[in-house]
Amino acid sequence: MRDLWRHVPWLWLFVLVLLTAFLTDALLPVASSASDTTKTLRSQSLPLLGSGLVGLVVFGLQAGRARRERRHEVLRGAYLLLIRAAARLWDLNKEEKLWPKGHPWQGTVANQTPGDAGESFLRHDPFARAKALAQEVNALSEEAAAIITLEDPDDPAVQAWRDVDDAYYRCVGERTKERPDPGAIQRAEADFDKAIHQLGVICHQRLNTL
Repeated sequence: MRDLWRHVPWLWLFVLVLLTAFLTDALLPVASSASDTTKTLRSQSLPLLGSGLVGLVVFGLQAGRARRERRHEVLRGAYLLLIRAAARLWDLNKEEKLWPKGHPWQGTVANQTPGDAGESFLRHDPFARAKALAQEVNALSEEAAAIITLEDPDDPAVQAWRDVDDAYYRCVGERTKERPDPGAIQRAEADFDKAIHQLGVICHQRLNTL
């Protein structure tokens, strides 16, 4: 109801005007000196005002419910986007572990001319898959966070996503040290997995409240 008042204030102004007219017509007696036409209009206006008032209230309630359902649908989509972003970030972390120097060029293919082979070599980006995953993670997480924080800046799902992001960069930091410590890398990877799991738990809890 508060949302409806905030977004459709004119509707409740009409309700207030109709309610005032309805109460005035119902409570103030018709003067005995009034004409028959005035008395007839007063008797006919009461049910009309009443039905109009009821109609506006019903419309207001339906509009509020529809808006609430649309808002919930958008939020549900945003939580699912965060879950997808975490899954893609996990893929990115795996990609960087398996291919720290990127994917090698696959070489020439059948019926390829030397010129085409040279152009293929020059165009080859060993980190193309990692870049694509990173772009997807950024797009998904930014869209989700924008929607969720607009509704609630303190939503725990957004903080859980930040924890996932921080855990990922700790993994990267441990792997890229000059002298990597296998134990530290393993602990960072475990923390990353826990952060993703916690994000999933929080997002599903938030989804169940909608």
